[in-house]
Amino acid sequence: MEDKLASFDEMKEKLAGFDEMKEKLSQFEEMEQRMARMLQQMQHISSQCNQVYDGTATVAGRIAAIAPAVKRSNVPIAAVLGLQRRVLARRNRSFF
Repeated sequence: MEDKLASFDEMKEKLAGFDEMKEKLSQFEEMEQRMARMLQQMQHISSQCNQVYDGTATVAGRIAAIAPAVKRSNVPIAAVLGLQRRVLARRNRSFF
């Protein structure tokens, strides 16, 4: 009879261990899902940053292209750069 009680206690301990493992697995799966969502958000933000960077490069390229003409016309380059900053600020607001 004692052997059966001992084996029953052993089974209870093993089952308790399985329950702990199931709980840890469940927590791990939840963490994995949170990390996947965070990665997706980071990729979206990265994409937005790349769009802003591309816009910046485009505007900077245009400024560089017109710089010689600006120099000849005696328009202060600061005025042109101020215009560039306003355009970029307007573009950046539309992304976020």
